[in-house]
Amino acid sequence: MDRIPIDEEWFRGRLAALGLQANDIAKAIGRHKGVASRLLSGERPMRSDEVRPIATLLGVPADEVLFRAGVAPRRESPRPRVPIRGRVDGRVVRVLAGKRRLDYVTAPGRLADSAVALRVMAGVPWLYGAFLIYDPAEQGLSPTAVGRLAVCTRTSEPETRVGKVTAAPGEEGLWRIEYLDGTVDAAVRLARATPVLWIRP
Repeated sequence: MDRIPIDEEWFRGRLAALGLQANDIAKAIGRHKGVASRLLSGERPMRSDEVRPIATLLGVPADEVLFRAGVAPRRESPRPRVPIRGRVDGRVVRVLAGKRRLDYVTAPGRLADSAVALRVMAGVPWLYGAFLIYDPAEQGLSPTAVGRLAVCTRTSEPETRVGKVTAAPGEEGLWRIEYLDGTVDAAVRLARATPVLWIRP
């Protein structure tokens, strides 16, 4: 039997970006995990009643799932949905736990499939309740994060924070971070800084 021309890399990448596995697809479509593995490898075609649950799980339009499954031609979605992966409490990011059902926010433009959103729950009053959309797949210190609001991790601790990143005056390799709650780290080393791509009210 010929394999279906499914974009397995895209499906597995989307699952990984959301912290999910093939088993989660099996649960979403009410099938055994072996069925999900065969579906992702192209050994089994995707059924029409499986498209919507898979699209909901992955946070993408059904048209995208049909295209990536090799079933239909691409039709661009004008408003992509981005999964909400956590919240910002002043300056610290709190990631939503485990395998709970994800909520989504629509993004104003086309973003990488790995983009996620954080909801601001404390800090600057004008940002309260807004969603910060960024791409956690970006590694290291992105040059586009400097001078902007960014999601960052210091080398001294694993806690993820959100703040405006600028170079520390006179300090090579050190950065100044002004957090949403108004506090400042004057000179820290960063393991990672990823720019906020969109702020969605």
